[in-house]
Amino acid sequence: MTEFTVEPEHVAGYSTLAFHSSLQALRIGSYVGQYADADGGFTGLMSVLRPIVDGYAETGRDRMDEHDHRLQTVHSGLEDAARSYAGMDAANAETVQQPMHHGEQAPSRPSQGFPNAVPYPSAVNPLDVLEPPAERDADIRALLDETGGLINGIDDVVHAVTGFSPVEAIVEPVSGDWTSLERAAEALNNAATASNDLATNLVDPLSTLGQHWTGGAADAATTYVTGVAEAIREEAPLHRTVARVYEAVAVEMERVAQFIVDRLGDAADRIARVIASNSVPIIGQLISAYNALRAIPELVEAFREARDLVEDLRELIEQAQAVIEIARDPVGAIRGEIEEQLAPVTDRIEQARDAAQLADDLSDLADPSEFEDVPDGDLSLGGNLERSS
Repeated sequence: MTEFTVEPEHVAGYSTLAFHSSLQALRIGSYVGQYADADGGFTGLMSVLRPIVDGYAETGRDRMDEHDHRLQTVHSGLEDAARSYAGMDAANAETVQQPMHHGEQAPSRPSQGFPNAVPYPSAVNPLDVLEPPAERDADIRALLDETGGLINGIDDVVHAVTGFSPVEAIVEPVSGDWTSLERAAEALNNAATASNDLATNLVDPLSTLGQHWTGGAADAATTYVTGVAEAIREEAPLHRTVARVYEAVAVEMERVAQFIVDRLGDAADRIARVIASNSVPIIGQLISAYNALRAIPELVEAFREARDLVEDLRELIEQAQAVIEIARDPVGAIRGEIEEQLAPVTDRIEQARDAAQLADDLSDLADPSEFEDVPDGDLSLGGNLERSS
């Protein structure tokens, strides 16, 4: 049995830490919702990812909003307890109005005016890493647009020889801006770092608090905070895994775009020159271009190879779609489904990011307890704040 002991100044000090941590959790969630969603670049094949990417950002934001609320209850519960221990009247504590919370005013909280509260500073500010993702200019995009224009001019001819429209099969599917996925991935990686830092800030000082507050109420607070903190920490490997999927798709899209520019650009230009150099009416020009294509097999092969690359890209995006959809439900993801869905794309992910880190994150995600065991309700210290444990 652990006897009850308390130094109210330490309880109040940790309450202040919980107050600041709740605001940081809210900010991390807002950052994910703002920067990890799908922007205007999700066109072509990427359009199927738009609702899934938006959905993942939304659920990630919502989970942090819930943690914000839980930490609010830690703040208010511990400050009320500290005032009770010190013989102060919690009902007369001043209140401060909190910032707007997704359009709604958050509940008021007691002020941080507890006299002589012992500081519990954060080891690191989690918000320091939450910079807006850098804008990326894909220089190849302009060349891809130019090549697409050339291909559009010879679409009928290539269709007649190959049996497919290169505009429909190649150009339009790769119209998306893969740098949008890269920015969303950067935002998730930043949020992963911030979440891990926030969890550490909450857990590490508990040992100090435990030296100055013992008993049943102290145990209840420690268990509650630890459950919240570890659920926040588990956001990190989940975000990093999804970010790797985004990066793998972006890398593959850029590779296909580079092939189109390098190989099809030359092929389209050669065919266009045949058409332009022919002075006979348009039907004669098209026949000449048709004959040129039939006479130069490597040109036809280039279009077919590009089509196959786009189909591979389509398959990768469908696989990515399945992974992200599962990741929206962390418990389902951690139960092994996400690793199973990742299997077909693991090689591409490893090419995009460090394979060892991926293995570590999947290992961390193997146990769903952190997400499952997060407290459902508000912190309750029990009716008797001075009980033993």
